[in-house]
Amino acid sequence: MSWLRIDDRAHSHIKFLRAGHEATGFWMMCGSYAADHELNGEVPREFAERLAGSPQALRRLSSKLIAVGLWEVSETGWRMHDYLAWNPSREELERKRVDASAKGRKGAGARWGSRDATGIAAGNATGIAASNAACMPPSRPDPTSPREREKDLPSGDVKTPTAKSASSAKRGERLPENWQASPELLAKLRSKFKVDAAAAVDRFKNHWLAASGRNATKLDWNRAFENWVDEDTSRGKLPVWIAPRPRLAKVADVGFALDGEKLIDARAQITELENKISAGVLR
Repeated sequence: MSWLRIDDRAHSHIKFLRAGHEATGFWMMCGSYAADHELNGEVPREFAERLAGSPQALRRLSSKLIAVGLWEVSETGWRMHDYLAWNPSREELERKRVDASAKGRKGAGARWGSRDATGIAAGNATGIAASNAACMPPSRPDPTSPREREKDLPSGDVKTPTAKSASSAKRGERLPENWQASPELLAKLRSKFKVDAAAAVDRFKNHWLAASGRNATKLDWNRAFENWVDEDTSRGKLPVWIAPRPRLAKVADVGFALDGEKLIDARAQITELENKISAGVLR
């Protein structure tokens, strides 16, 4: 069973406020369907139209969700923005089921492996505890991501990765001390959000360099910075980007044409005029 994670600050997030109650409810129900069927955030067109009630209602709701940045167009219909940043993928859920099955078999082996009276008693206790721990669902959803929980496993519970899992499993890392937003990234964010993204760099670095705990590691710090700028933009914390005007050439850097043919150096004329003004000849 999987859970759809929704930020507890969603009630005040600018995207949901702009979407309105109807579109927000539609977004949540589609997200529940995507999580239940392990679609990695994909929302099939057939389900969305059935939920909306009519093609006209679907066009209206999907257009609004795309406009505020909660949905993106995909090949099968739509995709929930940043779904996999907060929710486990189908591959991660399958890996959890395989691990739970292995723990259940281990518990059964511990329970029935010994035949003497002492061994049976110890086996029963160990087997039941292991089986319950592996099979019972949580009483409430765990808000941390699967990647964050893996970091807290005791060393004895860490499995030796296979070739497939070693290539697919990625670990987050802390923000490097020398991290800087590249000119290309800043230009991309200026174009996307129409704000001066460079104004957010120092606050972003100070926050994450001082942070501790599971949330202080990320898989992609450039993507994390883009999300940071998106959040700051929605809260009005960044100045609007105004493109600089092209520099006008100085008069002293160009020449003038006299009588349509002869070119003279403007610098010499300007120097001569400045000397006359200094000497009091011209006022």
